[in-house]
Amino acid sequence: MVKLRTYIFLDSLQPQLAAFVGSTATGFLPVAGVSSLWVEISPGMAINTVTDVALKYSSVAPAVQVVGKSFRSFRGSSPGQGAGYSSGKSHSVFS
Repeated sequence: MVKLRTYIFLDSLQPQLAAFVGSTATGFLPVAGVSSLWVEISPGMAINTVTDVALKYSSVAPAVQVVGKSFRSFRGSSPGQGAGYSSGKSHSVFS
């Protein structure tokens, strides 16, 4: 069973947070002002399904995927709030 550990929707990244995330990110760098969706689930292998749904359901760009031993997290970003929000709504299937 997939357990949703964290779900955060930020409608507009502040410059300080974008710079901090960008200092450790190896994927697409965040830009101030874009919307961002953070999802963390357990077990970790299910993140592939979450990523697949998020990318196919909306125009969210993959940004960061963090792999842990028993959990994984995904961050997607979008220039507009609508795509990030609708991508988050698509994850209601996992809760």
